[in-house]
Amino acid sequence: MRCCLPIMGQARIKSSAEERAEAAFTENMSLRRVFMVRGRTSAVLLMKAARSEDAETACRLLAEEFPASALQQISFVAADNPSRKLYSELKTICPNLQGMSLDTVHLAMAWEYSTTRRRSKGSAALRRILSKFAAVDTKTMKQGVAQRILDEIRLDEPFYTRVEWIRAIAALTNVYKGEVHKVSVSPGPNRRVWQLLHSAAAERSEWYMNNIRIRHALASHRLHLLPSGTTSNEALHYEINRCFKEIQKLHQASLQQKLEILQLGKLLSHNRACYHHTTKQVQHGEVLARATRQTIWSSNDWSTWCAELLDGPGPKLKAELPKEDARAWQRACSAWQCEKEAVSFLSSKQKGYEAYGLHTV
Repeated sequence: MRCCLPIMGQARIKSSAEERAEAAFTENMSLRRVFMVRGRTSAVLLMKAARSEDAETACRLLAEEFPASALQQISFVAADNPSRKLYSELKTICPNLQGMSLDTVHLAMAWEYSTTRRRSKGSAALRRILSKFAAVDTKTMKQGVAQRILDEIRLDEPFYTRVEWIRAIAALTNVYKGEVHKVSVSPGPNRRVWQLLHSAAAERSEWYMNNIRIRHALASHRLHLLPSGTTSNEALHYEINRCFKEIQKLHQASLQQKLEILQLGKLLSHNRACYHHTTKQVQHGEVLARATRQTIWSSNDWSTWCAELLDGPGPKLKAELPKEDARAWQRACSAWQCEKEAVSFLSSKQKGYEAYGLHTV
């Protein structure tokens, strides 16, 4: 993510292998992604910078940041790129996990990369099709129809599934032939839009169908605040990048601390919005300002805390911050990296002078 780009001491994400080897932080120590977890009501439960978003990293962060009692409450998971490996890894730490679904918006977003991130008629039609995966109905099969289906089952033929989904994709590519041949410049290898629509394949379709299964497995009163797939996380990505837009350089510990503060602010405003309803829609910043308008310390508490920092008759000591040691170590590594780059620059400059027969004093 963009907020991980200005971290000092680690190589750029598109740098060569030689540049990464010379960086102060190795690739295993570098922070490239922000791993985020939202709850059923879209509460931001975790916001942590990490090396990657693979299955091992996801399970490690969940196990470190959440108690076992919280992991036992997880029944369903929505992910950007679900896989059997991710499901099996999560199953080891979430014993009550029942299913995993694929986000229903990323396919339309990948389509819109071919139109400079603008919504076209084709992508709008695809979004309408994908919205069916978030629909919930209360229809039940009539007894006569059910009996007729049971009577007409032929054991020598397989079950046919995903027909409606496949027909919709086929109709979409037929109506919008001009758009499906455009190249989608999305993250990862560039592909044409019709290649992205291979999501109608068997395994990937089942991840989509899990959206319907999960919503039907939940009680109706729990669906009001349930987001569609991982769309709320995508909105959070935009908000994080906007917060770090003006930052040029920072340490890894500073990034983690800023993300924790941002997560706390999101939780405070979310909690107030859930338990103290407003008469009209209020922005997140206004709710957060009202939630934090009261001081958490009284004057006596503040004086007592300051008195605890006294070292006899001497001056007050600085508070022991939890990330200060990590920041000091990262600052030293960054200084070493800057010194190394300066020496390399002067050495190359000296070689350039010698090539022209010049000498420096």
